[in-house]
Amino acid sequence: TRETIAGSRVFMAKKLAFLSDHRNHGRILWIAATNRPDLVDPALLRPGRFDQKIPFLAPPPEQRQAVMLAIMEQISTRARADGCALRWDLSPDDVARLAAPLNGYTGAEMLLVVRRAVERAGRRGRTDVEEEDFAWAIADVPLARHQVLDDYLRLIALRECTSLDLVPPHYRAQVQLAKDAEKIAELRKLAGVFGAPGGE
Repeated sequence: TRETIAGSRVFMAKKLAFLSDHRNHGRILWIAATNRPDLVDPALLRPGRFDQKIPFLAPPPEQRQAVMLAIMEQISTRARADGCALRWDLSPDDVARLAAPLNGYTGAEMLLVVRRAVERAGRRGRTDVEEEDFAWAIADVPLARHQVLDDYLRLIALRECTSLDLVPPHYRAQVQLAKDAEKIAELRKLAGVFGAPGGE
């Protein structure tokens, strides 16, 4: 309705004024997050609104094994608390090999893979989770996003980052690409994203 639109505009105007007021700097911590950086109002991205803009990206190859092992330990701890002796029939090298192809998977998606592997073992009457359970779970849990859209959103997030030090080493080579307007426009078209991207 018109009243809702008018109210949203008033709220945005007050929020922008609040963020820009130097009297609030150092006194109030304002945190915001989005999984669609392309849809953020350009006014919020201007200097002086947010001191730090940090991209949270999918684990790079060198970190996937550690993420998987941490998830497995978390699930083991919960299982022990419930009186279940869950066992992983995998070596660290096996985990690294299984995690290697999970390109673009977030920590939440990797958690889902591990849970599905545990469920499969349980359905077969086992408390030992084997490599074949993980192989099945990986095949059964596809990425929830289109890869091109994922690439597009990652470049937008990298473009808006306020410092190269905040970018994981694996992604630093893509920062220059993120400044390529033609590349972003190409990915945006392939991803089927409509409307003006944030910051444009």
